[in-house]
Amino acid sequence: MTKMDVQSASPYKAQLDLLDVALFVRAAALSNLSAAGREFGLSAAVASARLAQLERQLGARLLHRTTRRISVTQEGEIFAERARALLGDPLMPRVHRLDARSSNRRDVCA
Repeated sequence: MTKMDVQSASPYKAQLDLLDVALFVRAAALSNLSAAGREFGLSAAVASARLAQLERQLGARLLHRTTRRISVTQEGEIFAERARALLGDPLMPRVHRLDARSSNRRDVCA
């Protein structure tokens, strides 16, 4: 498991799944959470739940969601910039397809 310490606003450490981070980055790029979820082999409901979990862990709203569209919040823009740098780092493993049943998780501590 690859872990990296990230400063958090909360007084405790929580683990962020890099696949959830990648899902968020892709959803922000596509402006479509369902389409991003499909690319990771997830249903729209599971993709939404994973994004909500990521937002809870970070303590910030990353995407503003309506029934018709999504838009990236100011906090989401900041996080997306850092997340793209993290995911694009050649020392980090490449994140491919997510198997929601897999126990092989890549985490980052926040």
